[in-house]
Amino acid sequence: SGWFTSNPTRWPTIIVNNGLNPNVEFTLSSFGRGLLIVYGDLNLNGNTAGWDGIIIVGGKITSNGTNQVSGATITGLNVKLGYAVDDNDVNDLNGTKSYYYNSCNVRNALSALGALRVYQNTWANHFPAY
Repeated sequence: SGWFTSNPTRWPTIIVNNGLNPNVEFTLSSFGRGLLIVYGDLNLNGNTAGWDGIIIVGGKITSNGTNQVSGATITGLNVKLGYAVDDNDVNDLNGTKSYYYNSCNVRNALSALGALRVYQNTWANHFPAY
């Protein structure tokens, strides 16, 4: 959390490789921002955890206490890899939760990834117009 306080304009990409098995849980114990990619499960811990930006989770999210996420949240992606993911991929939401879609935080989280560009005379710009 000290790094985020010292760098208020930085939106890092953080990858947590805690295994593809959705039963392996990573605990986020403080506030952060940027693009957070968690291979297994994610636990937003207590009243101190929160995120601005994008959270992408392979398994499920467990959250206790008062948490806020402002940006975008995607869960259950390990199902695409053939792993079993709980039916309710946002699980065990105890306490007060605030999940907001915030397009500005999504843009900031993706800003370090660059941009996509359509090249002329390629398949990308040759869709038929009806």
